[in-house]
Amino acid sequence: MVYFAWSRIHLFCRLSLGQRVEQSQTRPGIKGIREAIELLCHLEGTYKDLVFNYARWIFELDDTKGIEIFISKHRKIALPIDEVLKFLSTFPKDLERTYLEYLIYQEKITEEKFFNQLISNYIHTIQKLKYEFYVPFGIKVQAGLEMGLLGEIRSKLISILEDPAAHYDPNHCLFVLERETTLFEETIILHKRVCILLLLHC
Repeated sequence: MVYFAWSRIHLFCRLSLGQRVEQSQTRPGIKGIREAIELLCHLEGTYKDLVFNYARWIFELDDTKGIEIFISKHRKIALPIDEVLKFLSTFPKDLERTYLEYLIYQEKITEEKFFNQLISNYIHTIQKLKYEFYVPFGIKVQAGLEMGLLGEIRSKLISILEDPAAHYDPNHCLFVLERETTLFEETIILHKRVCILLLLHC
């Protein structure tokens, strides 16, 4: 049975992805990618090595579609979260962010480390985008209302930090903020959270 599954996925991927790429290096067959993703989504956790093996192939062709392998509604059995995150660590950070948001907001995962990781991802992304965001001298832009992706990500960060039901460690997040950024609004929110926690434990 295992051999059959390996043979089937290997043959399918060769036909739907490999041959199409050979025919057109710049524009591989989108339909073939989608069919391969759907097939990988239906494989059970027993075949996780197979899934990760062919997921890398698909990600290298189109990572924005490849992420569906891990967050698709068609996936009946979730893959080990830590292994998925390790896999995604070799690709752009926005893919990790998409997966963590899926875990927290769709799957309702409550483990602190995943909240911390998502918040750290937001912080790193904002810090990178701030260098590219030009504001004329004397103009003040409210945090989270900046134009483009910067405003979108910063709004998400503020929202999760202010959410009393968010399961993150404020001290850990403060360490990341104060070490790498000058995000004053977010720092104030976290200090307030620390104070509230201290009062609750008094």
